[in-house]
Amino acid sequence: MKRIVKITLWTLAGVYVAGMIIFMMVRHNTLMCDHIRVVVLDSASVQFVSPGEISRHVHRHFKKLEGRLFKEINMEEVEAVVNKYPAVEKSDVYSTADGALMIKVKQRTPVLRVYDKGYTYLLDHEGVRIPMRGSYSKRLLVVNGNLHKVKDMKDLVALNDFIEGDSFWKAQIEQVYVASDGDLLLIPRVGSHRINIGNVTDLDRKFKKLLALYQDGLDPLEWNSYKEINLKYKGQIICTKL
Repeated sequence: MKRIVKITLWTLAGVYVAGMIIFMMVRHNTLMCDHIRVVVLDSASVQFVSPGEISRHVHRHFKKLEGRLFKEINMEEVEAVVNKYPAVEKSDVYSTADGALMIKVKQRTPVLRVYDKGYTYLLDHEGVRIPMRGSYSKRLLVVNGNLHKVKDMKDLVALNDFIEGDSFWKAQIEQVYVASDGDLLLIPRVGSHRINIGNVTDLDRKFKKLLALYQDGLDPLEWNSYKEINLKYKGQIICTKL
């Protein structure tokens, strides 16, 4: 008897779920888009994009969405358009029961601050530019100089990741200057010298050499006596005095 009751209850539950699925499918096919609702998920701490900007961006790419059936709106296509907005990392687009085309947006997270010919912008972990909007107070590694010599911005991101991953270098290195020949020069907080690493290859080896020089090769009082420490060349360190 108990077995029959259980089977009956499971059957009724299955019928109910199937009925609800069918109901929602029918409702979705007849539900009309009444309005667009944009939510910027992480806007409490910083805002690189506003809901209004995303809404206008969507309207520029699509004919009027309001008044159309949701089944006629390609959600993936809307997502793709939203994701092309410079400050957007990803988005989620779907319809709601009250007739809203919901667009949830995650902003890109800056990891570098770039000064390039009077123009300031930020870079995220993919090397994508984020236009500056107002002030952004979080401390970031600064990059300036001949930015046109940088072939791939992801190289700068890789360098930043390395520096950020070590508490000593994070505290010591405050700026990256791109020289006219494309060499990357690190500007430390302590000392008058600059550190020429050339490019981002063999970062672990280069920074180990630099650390050994700091610990065993140079007296701290000598740090202001050098103009440049060159780590470009494998197997040697070239120190140039002021």
